[in-house]
Parts: sequence; C-alpha cells; structure tokens
Amino acid sequence: MADNSQSNPLTTRNFSKVIISLENILLPKEKLSPTPSELDGLEPDIEIQLRVLGCELIQTSGILLKLPQVAMATGQILFQRFYYSKSFVRHNFEVVAMACINLASKIEEEPRRIRDVINVFHHIKQVKEGKSIEPMILDQTYVNLKTQVIKAERRVLKELGFCVHVQHPHKSNLKRSAKALKLLFSDSDDVRNYMNDSLRTNLWLRYKPESISCACIFLASRNMQVPLPNSPPWYRVFGATDAEVEDIALTILNLYELKRMTADFLEEKVNAVKAIIAEAKMKAKLSNLAVNGTNDVIATPPSAVNSSPEKKETPKQNGTNTSDKSDHSDKPVKEDSEKEKTKPLEEERKPKKRNYHSHLDHLMLDDANRPEENGMMGVTRKADIVVIPIRDLLQEVLSPRAITTVAGIRQFLVEVMFHSLRSAIKVKSIVIIEATANMSTARIPAINLPCGMKLAAPFFGKERETFSSCKDLPPLPIPPLKHTMERYLDSVKPFLNSSEFEKTSRLVKEFESGVGQELNLKLHERAKYQKNWLEKWWEDVAYLESRMPIAPFVNTCGPGAFADASFASSVEGQIPRAGLALWYCLQFWKLLKKEALTVDRDSEGNPFCMNQFYRLFNSCRTPHKNIDKINVHFKSETEGFSPTHLTIICKGRIFTVQVIDESGEPFNVPELEQQMQKVRNYCDSRPWGSSIGALTSMDRDEWANLRKHLIDLDRANEDHLKVIETSVMNMVLDEKEPNDLSEVSLEAIGGDCRNRFFDKSTSMIFFKNGKNCLNNDHAPMDAMTFIVMANFSNISHALNGGKWIGTKTIRKDLPEPKELEFTTDRKIENSIKKAIDDFDEACNNIDLKSVIFEEFGKTELRKYKLHPDTVVQLALQLAYYKMTKKPAPTYETATTRKFYHGRTETIRSCTAEALEFSKSFVNGQHNAQHLRKLLMNAMNKHNQLRIEAQNNSGCDRHLFGLALIARENNLPLPDLYFDEAFIRSGGNGNYKLSTSFVGYTPIYGGVAPMCENGYGCFYSMTGNR
Repeated sequence: MADNSQSNPLTTRNFSKVIISLENILLPKEKLSPTPSELDGLEPDIEIQLRVLGCELIQTSGILLKLPQVAMATGQILFQRFYYSKSFVRHNFEVVAMACINLASKIEEEPRRIRDVINVFHHIKQVKEGKSIEPMILDQTYVNLKTQVIKAERRVLKELGFCVHVQHPHKSNLKRSAKALKLLFSDSDDVRNYMNDSLRTNLWLRYKPESISCACIFLASRNMQVPLPNSPPWYRVFGATDAEVEDIALTILNLYELKRMTADFLEEKVNAVKAIIAEAKMKAKLSNLAVNGTNDVIATPPSAVNSSPEKKETPKQNGTNTSDKSDHSDKPVKEDSEKEKTKPLEEERKPKKRNYHSHLDHLMLDDANRPEENGMMGVTRKADIVVIPIRDLLQEVLSPRAITTVAGIRQFLVEVMFHSLRSAIKVKSIVIIEATANMSTARIPAINLPCGMKLAAPFFGKERETFSSCKDLPPLPIPPLKHTMERYLDSVKPFLNSSEFEKTSRLVKEFESGVGQELNLKLHERAKYQKNWLEKWWEDVAYLESRMPIAPFVNTCGPGAFADASFASSVEGQIPRAGLALWYCLQFWKLLKKEALTVDRDSEGNPFCMNQFYRLFNSCRTPHKNIDKINVHFKSETEGFSPTHLTIICKGRIFTVQVIDESGEPFNVPELEQQMQKVRNYCDSRPWGSSIGALTSMDRDEWANLRKHLIDLDRANEDHLKVIETSVMNMVLDEKEPNDLSEVSLEAIGGDCRNRFFDKSTSMIFFKNGKNCLNNDHAPMDAMTFIVMANFSNISHALNGGKWIGTKTIRKDLPEPKELEFTTDRKIENSIKKAIDDFDEACNNIDLKSVIFEEFGKTELRKYKLHPDTVVQLALQLAYYKMTKKPAPTYETATTRKFYHGRTETIRSCTAEALEFSKSFVNGQHNAQHLRKLLMNAMNKHNQLRIEAQNNSGCDRHLFGLALIARENNLPLPDLYFDEAFIRSGGNGNYKLSTSFVGYTPIYGGVAPMCENGYGCFYSMTGNR
C-alpha cells in the first residue's frame, strides 16, 4: 500500500522541537537593541550599571557559597540573557540574581539550598551598608523572599525556553589556546581574570567562546609583554576575526573605565521610571474616565445620573479597605446631556458606600489632606482690609443675592451646602458617628492591653515596617522644564493684562531656551546622587535659614485630641485630662519605637513615606548663626536607646520627669497624674520662674547669641538645654482658660510665651479648664504627623469611654520631678522681657476664627461627585473676589509623600478658569447654563492641578530648585525671578491666601498667613460637618 501521509493534511503532523546549541544561545543584533528596559524608559547607562552590579552579586555570592567558577559564570550568563527578554523596571535584579545563581548551581551539579543563597545575599547587603552582621530572621519577610526567588527561577527558565546550556572556554578552550601558543600562564591569572570580568558584559551573548578566549589571551599577552604570531594572526586558527578580537578587547577595557554608581542610586533611577509608568497609567485611566464619565455632576442630582452598577469592594492588605473605585471626584466633569437635563432635580439616589484607608483617610488626596478638624480655621494678619473668618467667607458665597441668580448654581450652592449634620469617620470597615455627643465605638477594632485599656487597632501594623518601607519608595522626580514653564505661565494669567502677559511669555521663552536649560541640567546631575534632590534645600531654605521668629509665624498649631466641646468625656480638669492625653501620646511613641505604626497609603494603595514621624518625638531645633539645626534623638528599637523623660513647663518653670519605665512601658495614668500634680502644686506655691522659654520666640540670630551666652554663664545651663532638647515632648500646664475653639486655637498659635519652648518639635498645652492644643515646629515635619497622633488619641479615648479604666496602682519608687534651674544675668533677664513684649505685639497682629460648619460635609458633596477640596477652594476664590474685586494669589499644599522623603508641592488654586467663574458669578453677566460650564471648567482645572502636584509636577518646587542650583553654583538669579508676574502670582512667599485641606478627621489646625494683609485658611471635613 502506498504511503499517502505526506499528501494528506489530516495525517500530516508537525512536532515542536527544542534545539539546544551554541548558535541559538547567541543573540541576533535586533534582540540586543533596544532592550526591554530601554523600551520602558530606562537609560542605557543605568541598564549597563545594573547588569554589572547584578553579575558582581552573583560572583560574590558564588564565592561565599563555595561554588566552582563555572557555576558563577553560568549564573551571570543566565542573568544577562534574562534581561534581554525582560525589563529591569519590572523585575527586581537582586531577586533575579538569586534565582540565577541558584539555578546555575543545579545546572553545574553543585546545588545549594535556597535558604543559603538568601542568607549569602543578606550578608553581602549588610557588609555593603556597613551594618553589623546578623543572620536573616526566618519570619514572614524571609518566606515572601523565598517565594519570590522560586518564582523568579521559574520565570528565568520560561523566558529562556529552558535552553540553559552554556559552553564555557574556562577549561578546554583556554588550555588548548594557551598550549597551542606555548604560553605559560602558571605565574599569571590575567587570562582567567579577563575571562571572568567579561562576564559582566554582554560579550557572551554576542561571540563564541573561542573568540572571547582569544581576546583575553591577547590582552594578557600585552600585559605580560609576550609577543604572539601575527603572520598570519594567531587567533584565526581558532576561527576568530580581527574585528571580533578588537571589539571584545575594547569592551573589556571599557568595563574598567566605567564610573560606578551606587546600588541605592540605581534603585532610585529604576523607581523613578516605575513612577513614570504608573503616572502614565493613571493619566490614561483618567483620560478614559473623562471620555466615558458621568454627565452633569452639578445641576443634576445623583438620581439623574446614569451610572454603572456599583462594583464590589476588595479588601486591601493589612485589613484596610479600598477606596470607592466609582468615586469620580478627581475626574473632569462634563456638561449634562439634554436627556439628563429633563430629569427632576428633586429626585435622589442613595449614595454609594465608600471605604477609607485605616486611620488616615485624609491622605487620600494631598498634604492639603493633612488631617485637621471637621471645622475651619481662618487666620489673618491685621491690615487695612476687613478681616473676615472663613465662615463669613463661605456665607458671602452663600448669600441669598448670590444664589438666586440661576437654578444650576442654586442647586450647587443650596443643595450641596445646606444639609443636616452627620459626621462619619471611617476606620477600616468601621464607622464612627460623631454628632454633638459621644463617638459610637461599637465596631472599632481594638487592641486590648494588660492594664485593661484599649487602643485603636487600625493604627497597628507590622513591626519594623514603619520606617523601613521608605527606602523602597521612588525618588522625587523632576518634571520636564517645558511642562514647568507652561504651568507657570498658566498660573500668572489671572494677574496680568495682555501686554504684561506677552512680556512675561517672552521672558519665560528666553529662560526655557537659555539659562533655564543649563540650570535644569545641573539640577538633574544633583538628582543622580540624591534620592530626594529637594529635601535638604527645602528644610534649610524654607525653614532653617529664615531668621524670623518661628512663633507665631512658622510653627503649626491647633486644638489637640478631644479638645472639641462636643466630645463627651468623663474626665475633667487640667491634670486628669493631661494625664490621659499624655498616656495616649506615649503609647504612640511606643508604636513608633517598635516601627509598628501602620504605613499610610493613597487611594490606590501605594505606600507613603513615614520618615517625618521619626522626628515627632525626642527632637528639637537649636539656633545657630545664619542657619538652625534639627536635632533628632529618637531611635527605633533596632537602633538603640531613646530618652524616656518628659519636660513639663508650668508658670515659667521647666521640669524633667521620667515617664517610661525600664521595660519600655509608659507609666500608667494615675502615675502620670501624680507626677504632674507634684509640679502643679510646687509651682502654685511659688512665683513665676525665669521664663527662659520666651527666648525661643525671638529672632533666630538673637536667640543663637543668647543661647551661647547662657552656656557661657554656667555649664549647667547647657545640661538643662540638652535635657529639654532630648525629652520625649513638652507638656505645658497653662494658666489660662479659653472658652471656645477660636480662643484655644489662638492660644495654640501664640499664647503665653513665658510658658512655652517653641523650638521643641512637639508641645502639648493643657489649660486649667481641661481644654488643650498643640504647637509644633514646622521645620522637621508637616502637620499630618501630630494630627495622626491626635486622631489616634481621639479614637482610643472613645474606645475607653472617655476615661481611664486601667489599674489605679501607683508605684512607690517613681523618680521625683526635677526643676531645671537656669543661671541668668541682667542681659538674659532683659532679653526675656523684650522677647515677651515682641511676641505679644506679633500675636496682636493676628486675628483667628475657628468654626465648626454644621450645614454640610463630605457626604453630600460626594453624592454629587464633587471633590470637597475643590468646592471649598472655589468658594474661597469667589469670596475673595467678591470682597476685593481682585484675584487672590493662592497657595494650597499637596503631599508628595508617595516619593522618598517627600513633603509638599504647591497647588496654585487661583486659575484663569476660577477667576472667570468668580467674575461672572459676582457680576451676574451670564445665564445658568454658561455659569455651570464655567464652574465645571474651574473644577476640572483644580482637579488636574492637584493630581499634577501630587506627582511633584507643579511649577513651584521645580522653580525653587532651579533658583537654588544657581545659588549653589554662584550664578546670578535669572531675570524670571524678578519679573512682576512672579511676585504678583505669589512668588517669594507673596501668597495672599495660604490654604490647606487637612483631610477627613475631627482634628485640625493651621499656620499663620504668609504675608501682611494675607489670610490663612485651613479646613477639614467629616461626613456632614
């Protein structure tokens, strides 16, 4: 029978086959470039450095694992080949290096345990970082890493098609070549060294082993000055060409000329590219939502909006829940369709449920999102213009004359801003309802302590995670110069006429194409070697170099934990409340000590930098000539001892008292109360003390000189100052009895300087009637740190029913409080009197109003898919324009904590769109449809600016950096910074409105205005408050 299988397609079968040969190990030129890493945006130089570093790790680990050189060579070649299939941006090179050496040990029949591989890499890392050598703990971190290595090994095999054969020239080729040339290398390892070094390059993926052997012999012969045959060239015997030998030799020699970069710097660069990719994804997502988003978020109630079915919420790690994925408040809003316009305005839809992140929902948006209170605090410096607190500003916006013009705006300002009170703070999946009575704590997860007290569980994370997570964050990016100049030009438009704008445009163009480019290159060069190129500059120039008094002009302030009169508590009076509040703060100190405070995250679940919390306790600034210094004495448990004493200030006297016992546990509340009561009794029986703390309110150079004089007077004074500077925090027992939150806030920002020490990072002030506030140095940290601490105290206080329910036992051997008695002279005494007078005069120049606005809140705004911050910012713009008929240069903070040691960027809220809306609204020139369009345009613009600022893509920090890099290189400040447009739009600290949305907790605060005739407007929200 004839065989018809070849002609019959049904019987023809094609089998796959795997070819393992040298030819398919070498990569074609098109595979070599561009690499996957380059396609992701990683610079080629950085990729080369990563390849070298990865191969060095494999070589070093192989030596420590006592593997033969052939196994180390195999691992390096597998590593090189893998990263021509995958990107360094998407696959961690250290994990892949572990996988490659582990796989190579099996291939070369010298297997090692994964545990040994991980331990060796851990050892190498400790040596490089100069740390003491300790074995890796077999905890969950180890388990996770082991899983990653196993998965990476599988991924390497998969990407290489299980073709892991590597032909080495180390043995046969090298020996044959040397023997054929009659070279004796017994006294020299040059050839072998060149061979091993070449593994750090891609030569092994481009050339045959024989060619590489020849090039290495050629280089060795030159070093040893051994002549080789060249007629014909000796290497042709082995099939190598002139071009191959020359290229291989030059590549190896270039490796020795490579300027090495640190592992941390390379990691920063990779993280920066990751951040760009993530940002691009976010922008694409927002763009898609803008195209497919809901219509008419203003005039049409939620019921009239065609929305997709609600998605199920997915719980995040660590027990926190995801934010509502259907929340479009950050997305551009659109004009409503004709069909939707016909739907009844009265129709209502039940709002979607939202989940929030653990204890810091406020961090979802910006450093405007530093949690402060469900109220607003308006701070002004007195001037010729009328001082109007924030409530009055909002009422200006809500005046009947203003809202009766058109139905669309009426719907926005009436429906949204006048609703009943109901406040909701969401913690994990738990809701606390705060009205005018107690917090409901029935469902708050709690940590039960042996003493019988409870603490808010959402604040507790994994130990040793709080600060260690910072190192994995991406470096602070530098936005493109073109983008910065576009943003800057856009921000100055409201303050210039057409001819002035044309002049500024020319100046910007000259700057961008000239000196700006030069400065930008220098700035990028700085960023290569600093993970946060801004951090030191911002700290020094914005805070420490300033010679003006830090109080009342710089320090952050606000009512403290459970300071709100609506917060019910069974504990009354100065000492009982102070004792309980202090105990909660010490528990927070303990959380940080163990590095167990939950890491804050944004709405996408990305971690925030927690570095600022490191400076909350045991920290203090000291004055020095020209520039101050921040001294941090706090250490985590893994780092060592932190001072455990407290400083108490009462009637101008300063005391030190121990508050943490030898086991690291805070004293219980009765013990803390006893210590403070002793101080109170002692001071009540004596006149006021020296009030040495008043000197901290002076000009910084004056205070620096006086501090030196104090130390020179008596060395005991230096010891006393050291005790204050190293203490956990200040506790002030004040003599005043403020009546309401406005008076409490005014005492927080100013108060009695005789009873303060403003240089201390954290000071808690308790008044005789039990009300309290906080005053913090702004240089080491932003306000969100003490707000988180206060909110922790708030929630824990509610869990315990507003009282101490623990043990009443007081130990008998507690150390007594000790007064720090300063030696003074006439010069110091006169300076203290002058400091008190100057401080009182400065405080008299500040008006402050703190208001709990109970007509609406976040819940109602979210129903209309409005971002709460955008609403208030537009209300402020509208109110200021109505008052002055001028645009207000406005500074609003946005957090950049998604980056390594990030702090803030500026949102310039006074946009051309906001001004156009304000003018039209006040002048009544347009109909409802047009006003609604203008309002939506303004909202879209503000939402866009917020997102950009959170990615450090505003214009202020970049311009700040360019000015500082000019100063650092002794270059003149460019003309751009002297332009009238720069000053009018807020440059050089000339922002008329200094604002911050401080989030979604019942804690709030603020700082003084930036300039004379300015306003400080700080606000937060809870559900409907």
